[in-house]
Amino acid sequence: NRYFDFNDVLVPGDLTKETKESYITNGHGRLVLGGRVKGESLAQFFITSMYSDGWAALNQYKYQGSIKLFFKKSERIATILITENPLGTRVEIWVIPLGKI
Repeated sequence: NRYFDFNDVLVPGDLTKETKESYITNGHGRLVLGGRVKGESLAQFFITSMYSDGWAALNQYKYQGSIKLFFKKSERIATILITENPLGTRVEIWVIPLGKI
């Protein structure tokens, strides 16, 4: 497990960064990852690790094979979208300042 562009969002070691699709500036933006990991286990990983890194879980929902998680930490919001498909699992992590929604 390691931290990529967000120093308080831990990512499982089985996921690799999709550099072309990721865009991060000043600690905010979108980090896209992919790998062959089950969506449910990823969701559990993020729920546990985000809590350990000081994030508060706001909400989560499942829809047509996707899982979306919402977190808040001081003046920031994080959303994690986990989508499973036959070629692997895609994870999209957004971290944005609270005032920008």
